[in-house]
Amino acid sequence: MSRTTSPGRSPSTNLWPVLWLLARAGLRERMQYKFSFLASALIRGASIAVDFALVAVILYRFRFVDGWDVFEVALLYGPASAAQGLFRMVGYEIEGFENYLINGTFDSILIRPWPTLFTLLARRMDFNRLGITAQGLVVCALGAAKLVARGQLQAWDLLYIALLPLFGALVLLAVSTFTAALGFWLIRIDELQVFTLYAPLTASYYPLSIYPGWLRGLLFTVIPMAFINYVPVLYLLGKGGGVWALAASPAVAAVACALAYRFWLFAERHYQSTGS
Repeated sequence: MSRTTSPGRSPSTNLWPVLWLLARAGLRERMQYKFSFLASALIRGASIAVDFALVAVILYRFRFVDGWDVFEVALLYGPASAAQGLFRMVGYEIEGFENYLINGTFDSILIRPWPTLFTLLARRMDFNRLGITAQGLVVCALGAAKLVARGQLQAWDLLYIALLPLFGALVLLAVSTFTAALGFWLIRIDELQVFTLYAPLTASYYPLSIYPGWLRGLLFTVIPMAFINYVPVLYLLGKGGGVWALAASPAVAAVACALAYRFWLFAERHYQSTGS
């Protein structure tokens, strides 16, 4: 039998304060074991940093990739990596939503008074992912410092760049939510996430101009990874685009989140329990 939810259900007015309290409680819980928390965060951050280290070694030898040097690539890699850390901290349960569908535990989420998507977001925040965010910010800071010294960036540009991880995290959350919503029909979505989330995110670490046209088109439209770093950075470095690029990232993030949430509500009405 099909399980349905009320299409009119919307976040309650006190939802965000409760989410904030849950986040604080989760952080306090992790900090009870400070060494374990810090060690885990550092290990996660270091494991991701190895990827950029390999790219840096290659660029040090060959100097440029399609006209981008190592410091300019750092301005792509850093915000995207930091965004990944923020997304994986907040969207931990969305990322692993397949387990709810396979085990049938999503049924218990349906009977709760809050919208199901926000209930999942509130269940757990993985603060160990902050290590990924930290190393992304370090890479971004190192690249930006050199670019400011060379005169390619202005001081005010750094304020905008500092916001890019937030915009990127929202885009990643929207893509992950859309993929999770497909699970109401497909059930198994872990492998699908490789194509909709992880592979496009990895592609965003590098200048999108190196990819074939069909892939660039995909990253500018259906899976809008181009807007988490490439579009605004291209303009800031004077490599193309217009001032509209600075507004594009927050605008795309907002629209993507709104569309993903609407799609989630639509897909949820087609959910069938594992026992049906």
